[in-house]
Amino acid sequence: MYDDVPRKRRGLELPVCAKESLYLRPGEAAVVKIEYGQANPQREVVWAGRGKRWVTEMLFGFRSWATAVRVVNFSDRNFWIDTRTALAWIVEYGHFPKEPGFVRPGKIRYKEWQQLILESTESRQGRMRAERLEQLMRLRDPPPRYHDQSISGRPISSNGQKWWRFSSLRDVLPPQNQRQMPYVWKIRQMSR
Repeated sequence: MYDDVPRKRRGLELPVCAKESLYLRPGEAAVVKIEYGQANPQREVVWAGRGKRWVTEMLFGFRSWATAVRVVNFSDRNFWIDTRTALAWIVEYGHFPKEPGFVRPGKIRYKEWQQLILESTESRQGRMRAERLEQLMRLRDPPPRYHDQSISGRPISSNGQKWWRFSSLRDVLPPQNQRQMPYVWKIRQMSR
């Protein structure tokens, strides 16, 4: 019944995984809720994880225990995170996660990871500022309109449509579309 070899007690280890696969673009983030199950959040410690292209940040609730994990893509490529990928580990206090690449919040490496998150993501104010600037640029510079002074139209059908013949396509089209568009266009006449 009793073994002479003392065994080291392994503590509780629960992986924190996403419920569905996550697709993250560069600088994008997703929040994954931590489900403790029967574990006691006051007694267990949550360890943050990091992959080759992603890093996690702990989000704490009002009782100072971790309630969610924010996963951020800090690389310059899009990627998927599978549902089986452990983003963080819930481990009993005094024990370590069984996989490498995890660190407790508050440690120096965790602070370095947070700096990496700040460098790779754009703040909400910065994103709104960029959108406003883009909108102002669009309003300031209306799209170019191309007019041909030598248009001579002659009606060929009785249903109100006209065929217009352009003397040259350079007067009408931008340079990149010259090869794609036909020489003769059919234009509907607007009735007023």
